[in-house]
Amino acid sequence: MTACACIVAVGCGGASKRAPTQRDEEAMAAAVSDIVTQCQSVAAGFVAGPDDASLRRDVEALVRTYGRVRPDARFVLGSSSGVTLATTARKELSLAQQNLAVAGCAPRQATRVQGALGR
Repeated sequence: MTACACIVAVGCGGASKRAPTQRDEEAMAAAVSDIVTQCQSVAAGFVAGPDDASLRRDVEALVRTYGRVRPDARFVLGSSSGVTLATTARKELSLAQQNLAVAGCAPRQATRVQGALGR
């Protein structure tokens, strides 16, 4: 019985995920912000294409962070204007995935994010 409880508590032998730290939250916010800005700029025709290297780094940061934190742990993102948003890592990755898929911004990166969400 105790062995079963231990396995359930740590997810079949893996380390349990933790709530996002402030650093995790800031990393996700910066990556999603860059993704949204670039992909929406492409969709609006302001730029011909996104900075692929930058988007790869953003997606890597998101996928790495998502792998460490509890996907549905709530946290609040704020801005200098005082506007706040309650969100989760899952919501942030979903927003990134949707934007990466918009108007073919970065379909390979959208697939990477979708794969992380499916885990």
